[in-house]
Amino acid sequence: GETTNVKENLLVGDSGERMVVRGVNGTSGLSPNEIIFEINNARPDCWYTITIQSTHKYTKTATLMLKEVSDDKSTSLLVFSWAPIIPGQFQASVHVTDQSKDHETPMIMPPVSIEIHESTPEIGWINLQHRIENKPPCQSVDNVAQYSYWGGDWFGPELGLPEGNRQGWTYVPSQQMNCKIETFPPEVITRSPQMKSIFILGRSVERGIFFSLLDLALSWEEKAEMVHSIVAKCWGRAEATKGNLKIMYQDFRSSSFEDPTLPGHIECHNDRLVKDSSSFVHNATILWKELFEDESRWPSVVYMSTAYSSNKRQQQHFLFDHHVRSFVQSLPKTWPGTLILGDGELTGRSISHYEMYQEYLRDINRYVLELNDSRVRWLDGMGISSDMKLWNQDAGKKVMRSQHFHRFCDSRVDSGADELRMKVCSNTTELIAQLLLGHALGEKQELMNQIGDAQPASMKLCHKCPACLLPFQLTPYPNMTCEASGKFERHFGTIDCSFVRKRLEM
Repeated sequence: GETTNVKENLLVGDSGERMVVRGVNGTSGLSPNEIIFEINNARPDCWYTITIQSTHKYTKTATLMLKEVSDDKSTSLLVFSWAPIIPGQFQASVHVTDQSKDHETPMIMPPVSIEIHESTPEIGWINLQHRIENKPPCQSVDNVAQYSYWGGDWFGPELGLPEGNRQGWTYVPSQQMNCKIETFPPEVITRSPQMKSIFILGRSVERGIFFSLLDLALSWEEKAEMVHSIVAKCWGRAEATKGNLKIMYQDFRSSSFEDPTLPGHIECHNDRLVKDSSSFVHNATILWKELFEDESRWPSVVYMSTAYSSNKRQQQHFLFDHHVRSFVQSLPKTWPGTLILGDGELTGRSISHYEMYQEYLRDINRYVLELNDSRVRWLDGMGISSDMKLWNQDAGKKVMRSQHFHRFCDSRVDSGADELRMKVCSNTTELIAQLLLGHALGEKQELMNQIGDAQPASMKLCHKCPACLLPFQLTPYPNMTCEASGKFERHFGTIDCSFVRKRLEM
């Protein structure tokens, strides 16, 4: 298309980086309909990210389309692309993530102003309306690859779109996904006519989904001390039941799964014992059988994080047949629930790199089709992680520094009433939580027609959370402790975990 609105030679960093911003006109009805960012003299050993936002209206991460390193390896050329969806005034901010974790992530330039016009009146809003209206709930779509391309856009509270979360942000799926993600009001999710349960098997990233579910389901009094409780960093199992909803988290570090055809081994990092000689994949198999042995307590939805990663070095530890297929094949034939598989690309450190993303999409689509089970979905971790970079844990100062999307908060100032107060602030984990609720509870309107007036009883909270992260533990049939108070209790005291090093010398 025709190039327009060129901004050249913008100084964007203290190492000589300079940027050109140009618009490209096309036939979408928006002018320009694509923005190209070219960063010259970029440092090849750094990751750069460009966030486009319109305050309280929109946010998106530009996609890295090209990275060319100079012959002497001293600099690189980066080319990013962003296709606007709606007209308006936007700001593009560039961050570089080369600093160590105890430093703030620098924003290496003042934000660049970008103005998008409509060459066809109201075309942006008309197209957006087509993506919203008359779409089926995503949980009702019978397509195993439904979540294996997660495309869409975040729109802010100022636009007031339907299916907004508690902070007013709405995720609108792309035309390719062609569905809507229903958001269930907190006051109804524990009041299904039948008992429903959501089990999450994962890492600390997925623990954030567990916390978002709890934050939606519990009263302020029940969750007020969540951040100070023993469950706040649970490397074992925790479960909460309220009314007819049970939510369980199990630490499930699939990246430590072994090749079951080889002998067990001890794993150490320097002088730290990471894993003893017990087999993780063996314990995980027993745990899996535990979850499904009693038909009356079968989970409605299971989210299981796998060890798949786009990182080639990490891929060598991922054995699809032993680490995924064997679990799917052992599902009871009559289980009516949904298994959603995730992977290591669900992370706050995700980068929007076009070629890497396309290769990743090919892999996960191939995997979910090979599994050939209508109850299974594979969640596109890269796609769902790519945006909201300025809202993740520590993101105000450390963009892409933490893997976590969630942060503990107290939103009383914003929401006022106790029943609306949030303890876990994360648009990303709350979006996934709502997706899991949809698969557990069914379509929202049907649920709203079925719930009664009775308020659920107080929460029951049980846990078995090891005091130390290392060595990693994966324990089937844990002997859990239950809180008598029906709420999260503040946990006092710390435990010296240095003994895990001494075990190597015994």
